[in-house]
Amino acid sequence: MFGQHETFKAVLGVSGADCPILGSSIIRKRLEQNGVRITGPAISADRQALVAAARETGADAILISCSYGHGEATCRGLRDLCQASGLKGITLYAGGNLMAGDTGFAVVEQTFRAMGYDRVFPPLVSLALVAEQLKEDIRRKRRSLKGRIAGPARLRNTANPAGLNLAFAHMYG
Repeated sequence: MFGQHETFKAVLGVSGADCPILGSSIIRKRLEQNGVRITGPAISADRQALVAAARETGADAILISCSYGHGEATCRGLRDLCQASGLKGITLYAGGNLMAGDTGFAVVEQTFRAMGYDRVFPPLVSLALVAEQLKEDIRRKRRSLKGRIAGPARLRNTANPAGLNLAFAHMYG
């Protein structure tokens, strides 16, 4: 499933009293232009609704955007909820004006990383950059999952055609 036929699906949530219709539609359009399919409508960042939407659509990621600085309260506990709901490996991104006041971005990033977010973005980040990093993070997790599924049955020298034949013989008997 890698290569030009790859699909990358994400659920988009907006935090707080943001202007969700306009802001989320801009984010959605830019991400989709850069190869990330936003599944379902953008929704408020209610944790249970985000997890339910990700489960229903088979999303690879949950993305949360915030412009009023209330992202910390909205986003806290999302990783735990994902894990409890069977979405242990889902990619979590948060971006925008995530914390109120003059909190420096280094503190914001550290806070969100400690909450289990894979990446944290400052306001005014390039959405093309976000899309490229998201696709790479999803690819990395897919490769990791593929490696764990294959597990010990993998042969050490798969470049050797004889090794491949042995692998198929082992798998199919």
